[in-house]
Amino acid sequence: MRKRILPLFIAFILSSFALQAEESVITVIKFDNTKQEEALSIVGKLTFSGDKMILYSKENAVLAESPLSEVRKIIFTGELNETKELAKNQVRIYPNPTQDQIILDGLTKGETVRIFSITGAVLKTVTAEEQTKIDVQSLAKGTYLLQVGTKVIKFIKE
Repeated sequence: MRKRILPLFIAFILSSFALQAEESVITVIKFDNTKQEEALSIVGKLTFSGDKMILYSKENAVLAESPLSEVRKIIFTGELNETKELAKNQVRIYPNPTQDQIILDGLTKGETVRIFSITGAVLKTVTAEEQTKIDVQSLAKGTYLLQVGTKVIKFIKE
């Protein structure tokens, strides 16, 4: 009996450590070096409204709100493999991955489109048309975040 319980106990302990190590976190670092960290398991959404970044819980409570001018970096750590479907009238981005340009459909004319590095730095800002083409040839290969209104979309530059 003892021989059966010990391996199960060890497996339980190791899986507990593995689960703790894989906790996904979003960290917002401001220019004054203050940080706010939240587990992605409690975060509902990250939005950009006007000149503010707002982090909401799954219950729609505000977890953090900062002017974009104060945000230096947004860092995601841990497993980020889960993809959530956007609303029916979603913004579409293609081709994704891309090499030279991205095309955005489903925009409202005059909306502000921002491209962020994965570290949270704003790389490009464009005013949208109903269909908008953005030249991304100058960007290094990697993953980028594109923000339109309150939506954030990931794209890859090859």
